[in-house]
Amino acid sequence: MTWREDQRVAWPMKKLGHAQLGAREGAMLYYLARDWASGARPLVELGSFLGGSASLTGAGLKDNPLWNGQTKLHCFDIFEAKYGNMAEFIRTRVDPDFEAGQNFQYLFDAQTAEVSEAIEVHRGDLMQASWSGGEIDMLFVDIAKTPDLNRITLQRFLPALRVETGLLVNQDFHNPDNPWIHTSLGFLSSHFELIEPRADDSILLRLVRPIPPEALREAGRFEDLPDEEAMNRVNRLMSLLRQNDAEPAMSSWSAPGCRFAPATARRGAPRSRRRWPATARGIPRPISSGSGGQTRCRRWRDPSGLISLT
Repeated sequence: MTWREDQRVAWPMKKLGHAQLGAREGAMLYYLARDWASGARPLVELGSFLGGSASLTGAGLKDNPLWNGQTKLHCFDIFEAKYGNMAEFIRTRVDPDFEAGQNFQYLFDAQTAEVSEAIEVHRGDLMQASWSGGEIDMLFVDIAKTPDLNRITLQRFLPALRVETGLLVNQDFHNPDNPWIHTSLGFLSSHFELIEPRADDSILLRLVRPIPPEALREAGRFEDLPDEEAMNRVNRLMSLLRQNDAEPAMSSWSAPGCRFAPATARRGAPRSRRRWPATARGIPRPISSGSGGQTRCRRWRDPSGLISLT
């Protein structure tokens, strides 16, 4: 696949600062929009931040010989530095005068200026976002930072993905802070074909059969999901990863009565390399919470590197 061998197309995305996007996944977005997308059906991006991914996807769409000149990449974001250390990230990498809570759409607009005719911006709270624009060729997800936002993706946007040709890119798949992504994709694994197991932090899947609405609702369960069922879903995800002739060896670590510990970050918070404490490389230790210091976490490691915790 072209993006594995040549990521030069992604290098200019860092012109406004260090974009939160790797060169391989950035190149992947470009080539998918150029060579895979129909050019007639929209593409959707959930979580645009400074525009690194949008600039590359938009460029790929413009360079697509089938692009009709009207189809857009639809970018959804609140464009306000309210969450995590977004403001600090922008101050240190882009604009030293940037203030917490400030609107940063001007940075997105600057980074995507050359492809603006291929982009339509939807500014607003992603918890209120929805899609009514018909079938889409590609869904790029970088908002599933909480179980609620993951459910927004599953129930309001994923149903629009075109069966047989529609592509799902989840940029947080290899981020250990979001285990609800793994349980939801594991539950839906029979509906997808694995195309790219890892491009930096992203996974790439193709939708091969329709997903009933009730399956999407069930896939979004997390907080009340029994431990055994959660691990069953993860095992199904491992079976999907093996389609690529990889040998994932995901091993689970658990304690009696433990539960996944949801991350507190909201969409848009710059990702850290590790927010889960660990006693050894990639092996988390229990987190105590509640009365009596009850252990309430369960996490896993993947020695194969397909799912990275570091």
